[in-house]
Amino acid sequence: VNQIQDEIDQNMVHAQIPISAELVGSYAVKTVAKPVLNVDVVLEMQTTMITPKVLKSSEKYTAKRDEFIELVVKKLDQTSIAQGTIELSRGFGGDTNRKIAVVTLTPPSSTAASTLTTWQVRLIPIPPKTDQSLDTFCSEARSDAKIIDHNVEIYTQYRRCSSFKDTSVMVKVWARARFGLESFGGFLSSLFLARLAASGKASRHLSSYQFFRIALASMGSSAEDDPTSVKALLGEQGENNGIDWSLLNHQAKVSLTQLDADTTTGGGFEGLFIAKTASHPEWMCDVLVHTRISNKEDRDKAIETLRKGLGNRAQLVCRIPCLEKTQDSFVVGLVLDTSG
Repeated sequence: VNQIQDEIDQNMVHAQIPISAELVGSYAVKTVAKPVLNVDVVLEMQTTMITPKVLKSSEKYTAKRDEFIELVVKKLDQTSIAQGTIELSRGFGGDTNRKIAVVTLTPPSSTAASTLTTWQVRLIPIPPKTDQSLDTFCSEARSDAKIIDHNVEIYTQYRRCSSFKDTSVMVKVWARARFGLESFGGFLSSLFLARLAASGKASRHLSSYQFFRIALASMGSSAEDDPTSVKALLGEQGENNGIDWSLLNHQAKVSLTQLDADTTTGGGFEGLFIAKTASHPEWMCDVLVHTRISNKEDRDKAIETLRKGLGNRAQLVCRIPCLEKTQDSFVVGLVLDTSG
């Protein structure tokens, strides 16, 4: 982050240099979860560029914001900072017009998961700090300005609650595995947990398992008058990110039931993190096949034979190490087509 700041300082004219670069998001509180490792950095824009008048106009603020981040990309692209790619990305925070700069890093070849993991630094412009009320900001400027406040909320609970870190990672992996909802599995899930803890619903002394159960109950609540439901806790931030609330509610309810199920039938705690496919609503019957073939080549051949034999009646969803004592035990996750 310091290197990026130095490159920006050296390659941009004074009026366009960010006032500050600040590390925020999941990486700052150590709750990132592979395979997507995002390091979020906010760049505070200059008051000479973002004036009080600009802050009130959506059109003017968006234009200035785009001008700033496009210049950052152009200048960084002239350096060797990325050792990979630097590009503009749209759709940050669920807003299709909201641009950020994405620096994709190339991990060392010695890294075991280098081909499976995406390492990115996301540069996010925010308006300069001001005494001006956020109520006078346009919606786009207000969303950007609140990033710091949201980060403070998360960091406060991270320091206060000993199980916050582990629970945050669990919720992210759960959301990604159950329905691939990346829009909820990142920053929003951490903000949700922070507000759940702040509401008093989750004690600071809870274990991560207990906190996770309470989070599932909150995500499974669709009652309009429940102040601790996930939708109520996230409020405006949740509405702007295109979350499928009905899908989130359903998966949370199913997962709570599964927590108390017999582990031999694919239930229990570890079953929650088996990937599911959401592309076909009728494909919802899980089958876990335990294999104990120590030779990797033979194991892969057996799994491929199984997949071909089932044909279009099943999709191979995942293949993960089984959480048992033996190292050569694997679980094959399948989703069967029950429509026929």
